[in-house]
Amino acid sequence: MACKRLALIVLLLAAAVGPAGCRAADDQATAATPAPSPPASASASAEPDDPAAELAAAAARLAGDTVRVRVAVSGQLSLTGVLDPQTRAAAVKVDMGAVDDGTQAQLRKVGDDMWIKLSGPVPAMLGGTGQWMHLRAGDLSAASSFNVLPGDDPAGVRAMLTAVTGVKRTGPRGFAGTIDLTRSERYSAQTLESLGAKAAFVPFTATTDAQGRLIALSTDLSSIVSGAGQLTTGFSDFGVPVEVERPPAAETTELPTRLKSVIDA
Repeated sequence: MACKRLALIVLLLAAAVGPAGCRAADDQATAATPAPSPPASASASAEPDDPAAELAAAAARLAGDTVRVRVAVSGQLSLTGVLDPQTRAAAVKVDMGAVDDGTQAQLRKVGDDMWIKLSGPVPAMLGGTGQWMHLRAGDLSAASSFNVLPGDDPAGVRAMLTAVTGVKRTGPRGFAGTIDLTRSERYSAQTLESLGAKAAFVPFTATTDAQGRLIALSTDLSSIVSGAGQLTTGFSDFGVPVEVERPPAAETTELPTRLKSVIDA
């Protein structure tokens, strides 16, 4: 029973953090210094009559600065944190209490080092010690639910938006269309088969700010999973300081083998 309940949590978390992108090759130290401007290819202006290209450029601009992220799944799961794509640093808290009576997760990332701390009934049933569990981000699969900062792609939204179809404008800074999950490496063939044909047509809406950055993305998960509700991702406070500390060694252990398959799901 505990494993089934944790599997549901992981499924929601996988949806919340979005598809994974390519990992950066080199580790960098965590810092709160201003990030350099995004590559010219990422910030180039999209054609005014190409909403899909403009939306992709808006997501790419997220790689150029630190940012605060908030994710929610219709009252079932919430994620808040700060991300620094340039130094590959992140500090995130996930509250899954509505799914499983108080289960929470904390994630810290510094370069290629990650630490995860689980609390609540499900981790306790699986023998969790309440310590920070260390792992290397590079050891995570492309589909891992816990890859909150794959490469320089905050929350994986840029990778998600490579799979959009039928994008239309809904206003000066608004967009709508569908996302084809079958084009994302986040989901295994087995998962896509279980989701069925609807996985290729997940409705979404998006909003950009005056600087052309993506600030809101909402998808209708209920279209593929009954009762799943809306998944919303928001970005704000660009330039926010991001200072992530490594957990004390006395409070840290390596990720137990019994949890590796769950973390990498």
